[in-house]
This record gives sequence, structure tokens and C-alpha cells, in this order.
Amino acid sequence: MLEQGQQLQKMFQIAHLAYQDQNKKILKIGQKILMKKKDIIVLFGCGFYQRKIIRKLKKKFFIIGIDENLSCYCRKKVDYFLNLKFINTNNIYKSLIIKKYHPSIIISPNSDKGFIAANKLKKRFNLQSVNSNAMRVFFNKIELKKFL
Repeated sequence: MLEQGQQLQKMFQIAHLAYQDQNKKILKIGQKILMKKKDIIVLFGCGFYQRKIIRKLKKKFFIIGIDENLSCYCRKKVDYFLNLKFINTNNIYKSLIIKKYHPSIIISPNSDKGFIAANKLKKRFNLQSVNSNAMRVFFNKIELKKFL
């Protein structure tokens, strides 16, 4: 009788462990589905003037904010925040890949420095980017004057 009770207890423990393992797998799958539900947008700049665009985009997108200022205004308003220099696109790219974030949109709504970094990051993720010559003309006042 004692042996049978121990066997039942052991079987129960095995079943319980299998159940816990299955729940962990289900949770991971659920998290992946939630992440895929919303497209990912990378936004360069999380200052005061980006608050409206972040509020609008957050309704439909998972927003990753990047800003050089650790205490920027919208730091807590984005879904994921990176405190990195815009110029260091390699570190930004690595940080996103490590977290398995593959953005569908990368934007910089207000600065040329952020726009240049966003364009470089778009190239790394094989997203549509602006031609390098066009950017050179657009951001260099002398070149722009020649072009116009």
C-alpha cells in the first residue's frame, strides 16, 4: 500500500512539473503573439515635443524610444526605452536584436541628427531608406542651395 501511494505521489509530481513546463511554453507563445499583434516603431527622440506623436502611435504600435538624455520627457511613455547616442547606430542595432525587436518603421520626427541615425538603422534592418546623396544635399545648406 505504501509503495502504491509513493508511486502515485511520484506520478503526481511528474504530471505537475509537466503542467508547469507546458504553462511556461504557453506564456512564451502568448508573449510572442502579443508582440506580433502590434508593429514595432523605433522613434528617435523622446522629448517634450514628441509627446503627441507617441500618444497617437501607442494606440496601434509598440514604441521603442531612443534618446541621448536619460531624463527625457517621454521616457516612461514609450513601451521600451534606449538611452544611447544617436550616432552609435551599431549599439542601437545590437540592443534591438538582442531583445528580438525587428521594427517595421523607424522615424525621427524632429532632428537632422536623429534622421541620419534613423536612415542608417533602416539600412541595417533592410527597410526603405533615403539615398545617401539626397541626404547630403538635404542636410548641407551649401549643397541644397546649389540644388535649388
